[in-house]
Amino acid sequence: MPKVMNLKIIFSFALLCILIDLGFGQERKVVQFSGFVLNQNNVEIPYCNMIIKRRNIGTTCKINGFFSVAVYEGDTILYSAIGYKKRKVAIPVNIENGDYYRDIVLQTDTIMLKELLILRWNTYRQFQEEFVNMQINEKEDYKIAVNNVERIIEQEKLSWLNGTVANSSATNYRNFINQQVNKNTVSLGNWLSPKAWNDYFELLRSERNKR
Repeated sequence: MPKVMNLKIIFSFALLCILIDLGFGQERKVVQFSGFVLNQNNVEIPYCNMIIKRRNIGTTCKINGFFSVAVYEGDTILYSAIGYKKRKVAIPVNIENGDYYRDIVLQTDTIMLKELLILRWNTYRQFQEEFVNMQINEKEDYKIAVNNVERIIEQEKLSWLNGTVANSSATNYRNFINQQVNKNTVSLGNWLSPKAWNDYFELLRSERNKR
């Protein structure tokens, strides 16, 4: 029986709250509340959260910080955004024409976090003990380092030799081609010059006689 009585009391109280809220809603005027959410530098805050208190309904501002919602006169709206302090804004009563415009400015909220040290050990003490007792084979590590350096030096030598041989071969080939071209080519100078043409034909005759 006591449990049943408690449930009846809770149900009756909830129903009374709903009726009171509906009664106030019918008496109060609906207002179209619009504006922008800004920071101290008048820069729009995107996707700011808005919650209408007492009715627990809300919405989100647009990417440019603009909002436009239907509320009742006397409603209180809670604004919140990451990195900014929350702010409550009350809608005034007796608003003419049913439109209310207001920009909301939020203050930045700076939170100083303590230094955080992340280790793979359970405690810092375990890290100290393992570091102190760490066994290092200096001779083996030195040998590995020397081998790595020697391998790098050999690779550099091979790269230098290959580049030198390649460059020498290319240079020799280019010089040979240039010699052949220069050997069988006569500078005609101005191609309209009769002397140039005469020299050219003389060269052809001499080549034919050689054959």
